[in-house]
Amino acid sequence: MLKSILCTASAGAGKTYRLTQEVFHRLQYPNRFVVAVTFSRAAAAEMERRLLSEILKGDLSPPDPPSKLSLIMRASRVHFSTLDSLFYLFLSTESYVPQIADEHEVTLILRRANERFFHQPSLLEKESLLVMIARILQIEPQDLTKNLKQEADLLLARPWDDKELNNLRKQQELIKARFSKYQTEVAALAQAYRTAETMKNLHKLVITHLLKPLEELPSGALFNYADLDEVGTSRGGIPPDQRDSPPYLLLKDLYPKMRSLVAEYIINTQKLRAALLWQFAEAYTRAIEEEKRSSRRIFFEDIAKQLAHLDGREEARERPILIARLYELGFHRVTDLFLDEFQDTSRIQLELLRPLLEDILSSVNQEAKGTRSIFLVGDWKQSIYQWRDADPEALQSWSETYRQTGQLSVDLLSYNWRSTPLLISFFNNLVRKLFAGTEREKELQAPPPLDKRKRSYQGPSKVEVIPVPCDRSDDALYQQTLKEIAKLREEGIPYGDITILCRTHTHIKNVTKILVQNGIFTTSIRGRELLSTREGMALYLAIARVFQKDTPQELKEREMSISGTALSLESDFKSYMERALTFLGFGQTLLPLAEKSAVEMRRVPVPHRFASLSRILSSFEPYMPRVVIEAIWSWGEGYFQYEEAKDIHSFLVEWRQYSPLITVPEPEHSERVRISTIHGVKGLEFSHVILLWKEESELYPVLSHPSEKFPLSLSKKEKRDFLAKEPVTDARSFAQPYEEASQARKKETANLLYVATTRAVRTLTILVRASQDGSVSGFSSLLIDACQSPLDTTIEPQARKTIYGWACQYSPLPPVSPLEGKPAFELPPTGGEPSRDGKPCRTLSSLRIDPLPLPPSPRELDPAYLSERIEAATARGSRIHQVLSAMTPDGRYPTTELIEEDQKTLQQFLSNPEVQKILFRPGAVYTEQHLSDRSEFGIVDRLIVSSDRITLIDYKTGYRTEALLTQYRMQMERYRRMLTTLFPNRLIDSYLLFVDDPKNPIESL
Repeated sequence: MLKSILCTASAGAGKTYRLTQEVFHRLQYPNRFVVAVTFSRAAAAEMERRLLSEILKGDLSPPDPPSKLSLIMRASRVHFSTLDSLFYLFLSTESYVPQIADEHEVTLILRRANERFFHQPSLLEKESLLVMIARILQIEPQDLTKNLKQEADLLLARPWDDKELNNLRKQQELIKARFSKYQTEVAALAQAYRTAETMKNLHKLVITHLLKPLEELPSGALFNYADLDEVGTSRGGIPPDQRDSPPYLLLKDLYPKMRSLVAEYIINTQKLRAALLWQFAEAYTRAIEEEKRSSRRIFFEDIAKQLAHLDGREEARERPILIARLYELGFHRVTDLFLDEFQDTSRIQLELLRPLLEDILSSVNQEAKGTRSIFLVGDWKQSIYQWRDADPEALQSWSETYRQTGQLSVDLLSYNWRSTPLLISFFNNLVRKLFAGTEREKELQAPPPLDKRKRSYQGPSKVEVIPVPCDRSDDALYQQTLKEIAKLREEGIPYGDITILCRTHTHIKNVTKILVQNGIFTTSIRGRELLSTREGMALYLAIARVFQKDTPQELKEREMSISGTALSLESDFKSYMERALTFLGFGQTLLPLAEKSAVEMRRVPVPHRFASLSRILSSFEPYMPRVVIEAIWSWGEGYFQYEEAKDIHSFLVEWRQYSPLITVPEPEHSERVRISTIHGVKGLEFSHVILLWKEESELYPVLSHPSEKFPLSLSKKEKRDFLAKEPVTDARSFAQPYEEASQARKKETANLLYVATTRAVRTLTILVRASQDGSVSGFSSLLIDACQSPLDTTIEPQARKTIYGWACQYSPLPPVSPLEGKPAFELPPTGGEPSRDGKPCRTLSSLRIDPLPLPPSPRELDPAYLSERIEAATARGSRIHQVLSAMTPDGRYPTTELIEEDQKTLQQFLSNPEVQKILFRPGAVYTEQHLSDRSEFGIVDRLIVSSDRITLIDYKTGYRTEALLTQYRMQMERYRRMLTTLFPNRLIDSYLLFVDDPKNPIESL
C-alpha cells in the first residue's frame, strides 16, 4: 500500500531529491506505471538523471548487479515530461496534430499573421472604424494587433452586432454633446463672476476640473464627492459663508449632472472599445490560425485548449473523449502520478488532469493509502506565474476535498539545504511579515541537523536591506548597485559568483548600462547573446565573407554626410572582413578557410540555402566551440523551413534582427555578473545575490466585465476609484474586477519577493528604492522590518548586528584555485589568437587561469639513482616538453634547443593527423598548468578548455612499459579527479601522447 501525499516544499527544501526518492520507492514494486510531470524540461531531465544516479550509486542502491539492472529497466519505463508535453501526447491521437512552435517560430508566425491581417480586403471596408479606434481609444493601427492578441478570447466570447455598435457610437456623441453644453454654462458662469471673491476657491476646486476635456476626467479629488456640499471645508476648501452665493448654487445644480455624464462616458467608452475591437478580432484570429496551418505549427497555449475542446468546452465536468484518449494511450493503467510545482498549474490544466487524478484517488482509502498513489509537491508561497494563467486557488480548492476525507495526506519539508543558517533565520522573519494571518505564516524552516548536512558552511554570510534615497529617476539605485559589487570584489568574490535580480527588464537595461560604463560585463541566466561573443561575431563575419561574391552594390552606394562631405561607408568590404576577423583573432584560421570556401561556393547553384550553410558550419567546426556551431545550425535549420527564407543573405539579416533570441550558455568560471528578472530564476540558487526592489504600479492582466464578459481597459486608478463609488447605476461592476485582481496581485507580489530573496546561498543584499527623505512603504517597509527584527538564536547564535542587517563568519573558505577569479583586465590570453594590440582576447569559453611565467624546472632526482643515461633522457624529455609548451596555434615551435634527431622525431610526431586533431581542438589552451585541490597537486602539460568538454594531454618520451603505464594512468586519474571538481558538468577527455612511438602515439584514458 502506497501513500498519496500533498507535499509543501519551501525554497531550498530538497524538493527534487524528495521526488526522486518517492519515484525510487515505487520502483521497488513490480508492474508500476509511473508518470512524473514537471514544470520545465530541465526539471524533467534533472529528475531522470538523479533517479539513475540513485539506482547506480545512491544510499538505497541495491548491491548486486542483477537488482540494479532490474531497477534500471523499470526506471526506463517511467514517463518524465512537462504538462504541455503530456497534453500534447494526449492530443496525438487526433488525425492531424501539428508540431509545437518554438520561440523563434512563434515570432515569425505572428509577424506574418500581422502582415496577412493588414492586407485583408475586408479591412479596407472598415477603414472608418480604424480611424475611430485611433481617435476615441487612442490605439494606433500598429498597436492594434498587440491588443487583439491579448484580448482575442474575451472579445470573441461576447459578440456585438452592428446595431449595438451604432447605438454605442450615437450614445458617445450624445454624452459629449450634453457635457459640452454644461461646460459652456460653467465657462459663462466663470466669466460672469470672474471678479467675485467667491470665485477664487470655486475656480480652483471645481471650475478648473469641470472645464477639462471629457477624456481627461475624472481628475483630482473633486469627483469623489456625490454632491458639491461634500467638498471639504478645511483650509483651502469652500467656506460655509460662500455656499449661498449665486455662482455656488448654479455649480451645485450642474455638478451632479456633469459627474454622471463623466461616469456614463467612461462606461460607454469601455463598451465601445470592446465592440470596435470585436470587429477585427475574428479576422486577426483567423490570420494567426491560417499562418499556423501553413507552418504546420501550434503554440504551447493552444495544446490545453484544443484538448479541452474535444469535449465541447473548457468547463465541461465530464470528459468522455479525453478519457477515451487516455485508454487509447494506456494511461488508464497509471499507478503513480507525480506533479511537480503544483502551484503553477492553471485551471484548464487541472481540469484536464482531474479525470486521471480522481481515477487514482478512487482506489485510495481514508488513511491516504492504496494500490495507486499521487504525489503533489510544490510551494504555495512560490506561485509567481499567475500572469501566465497559473491558478493556485483552483488546485487548493480541489485538494481540500480529499484532504478532508483523508485520501490525501499533507507533508512539509522543514529543512533548508541551500542557504546559511543566518539567511534561513532572515527568511523566517520575512515569511512572518509577508504572509501574516495565513497558513503560510507557519511554514518556517531550519538548517538540517549536523549529521545530515552534505557540506559545512564556509566563509562570510550576511543579509542587508539598504534604503536608497532617489529623486524622480532611479540612478541612485543603480549607482548603489555598483558600490555593492565593489564591496563583494574587495572580499575576493569573483564577478561570476555575483547575481543581480530585478523586477523589470527596464531595470536590467539600466543596471547593465551603468555596469558596462564602469568596465563590468554582464550575462543573462539563459546565456549570452551569441553576437556579443568573440566567436559569434567571427562566425557571422566568416559566413558573410563566404557568400559575399563581390562588394554589395547597396553597400557601395550607401553614403552618409559628415560636415557636408559625402563619405563612403565602406569602400572595400573584403578588406573590412579581413581586418575584422584578424582583430577578433581568427585571421590565420577562419579567414583563409572563408576565402577558400567562397571560391567553392561560386560554383554551387544559387540560391544558397541550408545545405550550403551546414557545409560551411561543418568546415568551421575545428576552429569554433561546438556550442556556437550547434546554436547557428539549429537556428538555420528552423529558419530555412519557411517559404520566405530566400538565401544565406536573408538568413544573416534574420540572425541580426533576432539576435537576442540566439544565445549560448555562459561558462562556469565566467568573469561576468549574472543579471535576470526574478521570474527567470525560480528554482535556481546563487552564492551572492543583489536584489533591486522598487514598489511598482499595479499591472493587471486582461480583465473582463463580471456579467457581460467583454474585456475592460481601465488603466488609470482614478477612473477605477471613481466608478467604485457608484456615480451611476452598475458603475461599480466595472471597478470590481480590478479590486479583486488587486488583492490577488498583492499576494503574488509577496510570493515574488519570497522567491527573489530565497535564491541566495551565502550573502543577500537588498536595495530598496526610498523617497528623497528616505521613507519607504509597502513591501519595502516589510523588508526593512524583517531585517531589523532579531534573528532566531536557536538557528544562528553567532549572528552579529550591522548597520543595515546581520552578518556571520563561518569556517574559512578553502584556498583559491588557480581557476578562480581575476578581473577581466588581469586575464591572460585565453586561446585563439592575440588581438592586434597584443591584449588578451576574451573568448566564449574563457577561464580565469593564471599563466606561469616560466616552465617548471626538471624534477630533481636523488644523485644516487642518477646515471649518465637517465640524466640524458631526463634532459631530453625536459627539452621536448619545453618546446611543446611553446607551440603556437598553427603548430609552429622553437627549434633552437633541439638537436637534429629530436627535431625529426618531433616533426614526425606532430605530422600525425590523429595527434593534430587532439592537440588543436577548439578551446582555450593552457600549457604547464598547475592544478590543485585540498589534498593533491599536479602540473598538466596541455589543457584545452571548451564550453562542453575538457581535454587533458600529457606528453611522454622514451619507451613505454606496463609498469610505467600503470604509473601514468594513476597520474592522469589524479588529474581527472581535480578537473571533475572544478568542472562538474563537463566531459573530460584525457590522452597520453608518446612522442617516440610513431606507430601508436596515442593512448586514450
